[in-house]
Amino acid sequence: MSSNAIIESLDSAQTDGLVCAICGADYLRVQVPHIPVGRSTTGPQVFACVGCAAEARDERGTR
Repeated sequence: MSSNAIIESLDSAQTDGLVCAICGADYLRVQVPHIPVGRSTTGPQVFACVGCAAEARDERGTR
């Protein structure tokens, strides 16, 4: 995912960047490396676990 991508259908925690936009891991409870993957439709940056982001990238065949 591009960090400029607009990601739709997120819940409030995903929109606020508090949980993974892909798997829902709660960053306040689980220490997992995460990276920005895009923005919500309302503007805030959203994040995904490093592993989830890599899997999503591989599924799309992008680097």
